[in-house]
Amino acid sequence: MNIRNTRTEDLEEVMRIYGRAAGYMAETGNPNQWTPGYPPREMIEEDIRRGVSYVMEENGQIEAVFAYIEGVDLTYGRIENGAWRSMEPYATVHRLASAGRRRGVAGVCFAWCANQAAAHRCSSLRADTHRDNRVMQRVLLRNGFVYCGDIRLADGSPRLAYERLLWQGQGSQAGQSQWAPGVNQPQWTPGVNQLQWAGNRNQSQQSGGRQKGDGIALGVASLVLGITSFLLFCTCVNVIMSITAIILGIVQISKNKEKALAIAGISTGAISLLMAVFFMFLFGVGISSSDYYNSYDSYDSYYDSYYDSYDSYDSYYDGYDSYDSYYDSYDYYDDYDYYDSYDSYYEEEGGQKLL
Repeated sequence: MNIRNTRTEDLEEVMRIYGRAAGYMAETGNPNQWTPGYPPREMIEEDIRRGVSYVMEENGQIEAVFAYIEGVDLTYGRIENGAWRSMEPYATVHRLASAGRRRGVAGVCFAWCANQAAAHRCSSLRADTHRDNRVMQRVLLRNGFVYCGDIRLADGSPRLAYERLLWQGQGSQAGQSQWAPGVNQPQWTPGVNQLQWAGNRNQSQQSGGRQKGDGIALGVASLVLGITSFLLFCTCVNVIMSITAIILGIVQISKNKEKALAIAGISTGAISLLMAVFFMFLFGVGISSSDYYNSYDSYDSYYDSYYDSYDSYDSYYDGYDSYDSYYDSYDYYDDYDYYDSYDSYYEEEGGQKLL
């Protein structure tokens, strides 16, 4: 494989490769980085004119195209949510695209760029990509780049920024230098143009390009508690969880640089707390205005009337007792004894009965 400057006669093939790459991005969930027509033909013509456009050839076919630029990139002047690993001269890789016929071409291109940058006494190699470009993010990490933070393009569009250190300066952490295969380490003169890592406030203190104070644990806890309290807004435990989420979020914002999760936790906690207060207000108003006690009074009246009717029913049985005593006083069979006395009378008079 051979890497050389792009020539004017390569322009049509280069534009086809860029068009194919834009379509592949859209198919893999990244439709917004290279919209149709990007990069424009005029931009590539300017890269060729400046001598910063390169192609990788194999057997006479162009397999990849990229821009390699040494010097200051204005869009890298400000980085958010992190810091560059080196503040020394650097080189940048832009607009890397593959023809799609061969695997591993990106690694070859990055190795060549690292070799060129080291030979020209650049301390690092930088690149950026869209947040949705998962493929390029994996390629960068596999080739020794480390995520350092977020930068913005000239139009304000955000990009993830990566950097690959090419050599170790005094005080740098062991193993930070990632040398591309076949790249010879430059022989730096002791004390000349070396990075002074010790005490450099822009140095990354943690692996992955993160700095001290970039922790997200409190932010995560705040968000989890906020969401949980939101789901349980109608319970008593909601108030405690909401207040805790707000406190943890405030601590995260005041102590760390990562604020997004903390802000989300504070927001959900506050909303949950307001919903709980509103729910309790509606519950109190509902009870005070309900006819529950009035219905209870009517039930009590019904209960009283029921027992009053029961008393009248009891008096009915009292009347029945008096009626029963009437029958007791009237002894039918005692009255029937009258006929017995009558028979005796006739027997006594003549010994005969009246027929």
